[in-house]
Amino acid sequence: VVWALSVATIISATNGLWDIFWGFAQNELIAVLPPNLLLLPLFARWLIGPVRRRGLYWREFH
Repeated sequence: VVWALSVATIISATNGLWDIFWGFAQNELIAVLPPNLLLLPLFARWLIGPVRRRGLYWREFH
């Protein structure tokens, strides 16, 4: 349940960031896109880290 709530929180936060991102992107896509691409690996590491520490792996969710 906690995992599902955290996922829902992450998704809603990501949607908010995505709306902000598109607001900028419509005007300055080239200026905004590279910094966001650089943040993706950090976000992925932050998201995957706790999952690995708990011993939960992708195959268990299928």
